[in-house]
Amino acid sequence: MFAKIADDVYDILEGRIWAGHNVLKFDCPRIREAFVEIGRNPPEPRGIIDSLALLTQRFGVRADDMELAEWAAYFGLCNQTHSSLDDIRISHHT
Repeated sequence: MFAKIADDVYDILEGRIWAGHNVLKFDCPRIREAFVEIGRNPPEPRGIIDSLALLTQRFGVRADDMELAEWAAYFGLCNQTHSSLDDIRISHHT
């Protein structure tokens, strides 16, 4: 259950820079919801780097139609499937 690891998750995330693909629309709300569900204040990031937001600035709204795996192929970074572990691996390459 999340409540058992909530302290560890909080300590990892509180006051840190959160980075990821679509982290603003997907990850941030899920993190906040998880903490609210157990009656805890959620961690707050020091800053957020969202690769989807950066790609949208450069490529416009069509960036939202592509998944991280498609962007990896577009930029010739690596082949991947759409999974959390592969998302982490591709984020490490950028």
